[in-house]
Amino acid sequence: MSAYVHGQKNQMQFTLVSWAGLLFATIALALASGAVYSASTPPDLLSASPLSTPGHSLRPRVFRTPPPRTVIKPWQSSERIIIKFAEGSEVRLRNGHLVSLTGHDLKSVNQVFAHANIRGSAIRPLIDRPEGLLASEKAAGEKRSGKQLADLSLYYLLETGLKQNPEQICDALNALDLVESAFPQDLPAPPPANNPDTPDFTDLQGYKQQLAGGIGVDIVASVPGVDGTSMSFADIEYDWVLDHEDLLLPESINTDPETIFNPYPPANHGTAVLSVLVAKDNGCGITGIVPAANARVFQPQLTNSNTTRAEL
Repeated sequence: MSAYVHGQKNQMQFTLVSWAGLLFATIALALASGAVYSASTPPDLLSASPLSTPGHSLRPRVFRTPPPRTVIKPWQSSERIIIKFAEGSEVRLRNGHLVSLTGHDLKSVNQVFAHANIRGSAIRPLIDRPEGLLASEKAAGEKRSGKQLADLSLYYLLETGLKQNPEQICDALNALDLVESAFPQDLPAPPPANNPDTPDFTDLQGYKQQLAGGIGVDIVASVPGVDGTSMSFADIEYDWVLDHEDLLLPESINTDPETIFNPYPPANHGTAVLSVLVAKDNGCGITGIVPAANARVFQPQLTNSNTTRAEL
């Protein structure tokens, strides 16, 4: 190999190593500064607060940018707006007026309030905690996470009232550099339903109809007393849930003073039989064949015993 070719080969290897080293150093620097984001990160989450100046040791804070136009959703309030001022603005409420501890001009914000006829008493901190405590908690959280966190003292609640247009107010505030985001407050979520309404299953009671396998209860429904009025019966078996929502029968209908015993769990067969006969006509579940009859229940087997009443 000639000296020229050998020299060109060494130079090429040196160049490749140099470029590889530069690329590695660039990636390492980007990772250290937190500037590399996943390709799956939504574009509207890659915005940093316009006035923020995060320290080099913290990964920059990101937030969801406001929509081009505010539209109140069914779960949002039409009378309350949450305002988040830009990081670094140090906007604080003093004697009923908003001021910037870092000297930012609030004239544009006050103009929006004045145009909407909103007075100083209509705005208050969203988080009712001492500013010093919020600042110390923010510093502690940033130290643990290595991320720049939001200044919770920059969140405010604005009471607009029914006569104002909260969507226009949000849009006007969102157009200002001093405002990070303004949006309608979510309404309180309704409490969970412990007992959701039971559907009406009466259309599934084919045995009451005049069809194959039915007994034609509906045909004689207009006959007086056919609903079981002034009638009584006893169900001799097991498995009753007397306080079922479609029965609501008192414990006194049990002819045995002992605790109801079920040798064949789960407790459902006796409940089903009673429901077929005397389930209440209450618009849910099923309706019994004789819902007005007086029911009694009788256990043929003693509690925890293999002896039946007939054997006794």
